[in-house]
Parts: sequence; structure tokens; C-alpha cells
Amino acid sequence: DVNKSPIGKLRNYQLKKRADLVAKAIEQIGEQLAIDCDKVEWPPRTGSSTTINDVAANHIAASAQANAAYGKDIKQDGLLLRSEIKSRLQSLGISDTTVLDPGESGFESPTNPIGFRMVASELRRLAKLLPR
Repeated sequence: DVNKSPIGKLRNYQLKKRADLVAKAIEQIGEQLAIDCDKVEWPPRTGSSTTINDVAANHIAASAQANAAYGKDIKQDGLLLRSEIKSRLQSLGISDTTVLDPGESGFESPTNPIGFRMVASELRRLAKLLPR
């Protein structure tokens, strides 16, 4: 619950800073996932023993590792920040709608590097809408 968390007690400028820090952490996870997914070359060079199953297994392992890194703390911070910022914007009558919002499910489990970037971008976008 946001009201019981320290995030609900932050001032707007502190909330903006916290959102930026969490967004950076989320971006780093997404960047690492992209690097890890590219470790197995596809299509393989002639004579390579790499199969599509190798690529799939690599992507699954990399995605599982990224989601473990995203884990409870960063994910929880992201969800709480999103909720608190949206609540404050609503109480100020500021519209926060966009077609690019990954929604709560996007924050719950980004599935690829693009998903992590979308979550980080949305957190930053929302924070920028807050008045100082």
C-alpha cells in the first residue's frame, strides 16, 4: 500500500529523483538482457552447431535472469512510484494518459529489453508531469 510506504511521504522533487534512479536501474537490467540475448548468434555461420533451440534456451535463461534481477525490490519500487505519481497527478487534475503506457502488467513483468525500456520511460514520463 502506497500510503503505508515511505514513497507516499516523499515530496514531488524527491519522488522525481527516486523515479529517475529506479528507471536507471530498470534500463540497466534491460540493457543486460539485450547483451545476454545476443550471446548466441542467429542465424549461425556456416559450419556452426548452433540451433534455433540453442537460441531459444539462451533467451529463456537470459529473460529469467533479468526478471530475477528486476525482482521484488525494483519492481515494487516501480509499481509504488507509478501508483503514487498517478494518484498525485489525478488529484491535481493533470492528465497522464498516453498510448505508450505499458500498464501495471508491464511493470509487473517486462518480458524483453523493449519492455524494460518502456517501463523506465513511462516512469520518467509520469515523474516529469509532476509539479516541482
